Amino acid sequence: MPFALVVVCVAARVAQAAITTVLAATVARLVAARLPQGRERPTPNEVGKPAN
Repeated sequence: MPFALVVVCVAARVAQAAITTVLAATVARLVAARLPQGRERPTPNEVGKPAN
């Protein structure tokens, strides 16, 4: 029984690490999408308009 408890605890730690990694990657992707990065190139409907 203690061996099964160790296996369950290790599996819980691994699952927690995986969930944390996925959440961190998702938050980083959302933050990167919110930041005004990559706006140096004009979008297709901005081509031909004067740059202000």
